Amino acid sequence: VGYKRDPVWIQAAQDAGILERTVQQLRPEVLENAPPSVKADAEAILNRIEPNLRPLQAALREKDIQGTLKLQSTVAKDIEQLQVALLPKGELPYELPAEYDDLAQLRGRATVEMKLAKGKGNKNRFCASTGSMYTGRFGLSYSEMKDEDEDRKGVECAPENTAAEVSIKMVLDGYHAPLTAGNFAKLVKQGYYDNMPIQQLTDLTVQTGDGSKAGKPKTNKIPLELFYKRDSKPSYSFTSDEDRRGAETMALPFQSYGALGMARDSADLGGEIDNDSATSTFFFVKYDQALIPPGRNTLDGAYSCFGYTSEGAVYLKNLEEGDTIVSAKIIKGEENLKLPNGGK
Repeated sequence: VGYKRDPVWIQAAQDAGILERTVQQLRPEVLENAPPSVKADAEAILNRIEPNLRPLQAALREKDIQGTLKLQSTVAKDIEQLQVALLPKGELPYELPAEYDDLAQLRGRATVEMKLAKGKGNKNRFCASTGSMYTGRFGLSYSEMKDEDEDRKGVECAPENTAAEVSIKMVLDGYHAPLTAGNFAKLVKQGYYDNMPIQQLTDLTVQTGDGSKAGKPKTNKIPLELFYKRDSKPSYSFTSDEDRRGAETMALPFQSYGALGMARDSADLGGEIDNDSATSTFFFVKYDQALIPPGRNTLDGAYSCFGYTSEGAVYLKNLEEGDTIVSAKIIKGEENLKLPNGGK
């Protein structure tokens, strides 16, 4: 499964063609409806997007993974900039239920930089070169990275290409997960994740943030938050199975290496599952199509996805229990974080 199979290239090329036609068709409407203050910026972004769409299709037809990833990342970032430019600043295009007024909200996007360090006694180092085929959200699946590791290990793991401390960047999506992303951003702002150890590793996830295991105070609970692709606002407290929407697609799917998910209690003392028990514990998904097939999977619809690792996701494969989050800082979009009662 993955980029080495022809059907994947064929489908991706078709999707790129659809994207090109969609951009061409919607361009007049986008510029007509854009607020006057951002119309020039919107036009400039569209002028950057369109010239890259035909080369993207060519790279896909030629099965050029390096060219594809570079163009895909460039186009995706420009589309994100266009979306942000067209949306009101610091506002959501829908109303949240009043019962959540006492929770932090991220009304837009924010970028967090997280510094990771190897723990004492962990002999392995972070291993990656700047030429790594996987550079962020739009890269290879975990199984494909393992294949590439075998081919490139001599280069990527040479002493000069390893480090004991690295940085990653994550984009929090408050448009689709305002409470979950808001809670995470609030905790980052408070320094809650500073000096937090990596606490649990599985084949699928890297989990951390449980304050009870790190001498941190308890934090407030937040509800399960899901945004279905066909909806215009999030849904709360019920899993997709409970809502009988298990076959539907999420706006933020767990189909990316480094996708961010909020953990929750699996059951309370009475044996009942508590959907609204998330606090501070979160996880990174080590995306592997063999473990998370496209479409229906055990994460989408059961846990809140609130963003993606945009830079440095390759380092997640090197994390071990006992490694540490040295620090986490909001480096962009902090103005979109709204705390209840004017809190800080």
